[in-house]
Amino acid sequence: GSAEGLRRFLALSSSPNHGLNFCQGTVAEMFEQPALHMNAVISEFAATGRIVMVHFRNIRGGYLDFEEVFPDEGYVDMLAALQAYKAAGYHGPLCPDHVPVSDIDPQRERFMAFALGYTRGLLQAVGIR
Repeated sequence: GSAEGLRRFLALSSSPNHGLNFCQGTVAEMFEQPALHMNAVISEFAATGRIVMVHFRNIRGGYLDFEEVFPDEGYVDMLAALQAYKAAGYHGPLCPDHVPVSDIDPQRERFMAFALGYTRGLLQAVGIR
């Protein structure tokens, strides 16, 4: 429920097999103003080398009052987030996650395709192939 909780979790073991599925949206939800904190938090945890996968998603809102949105609609600057992962040495997978639900795409196929394409464009923008 907090960045401090994630720190305590990582402190439980020094094994390289003990790491985080770092859900960016969930971590953003831990803050009242996610945009003010996410780049520092991403940098901190990515630098540990113990993020094994990133759920690359965005939210609108913050602590106890948020909604899942498309990656280009939320409070977190997704380009800056990706730059923070890269600068901290993260080389693992990015998995777009939790796109909104809608009657026009009940299976979320088109919405997930958008999230994947958006993520691919960001990867190219920061020079990750």
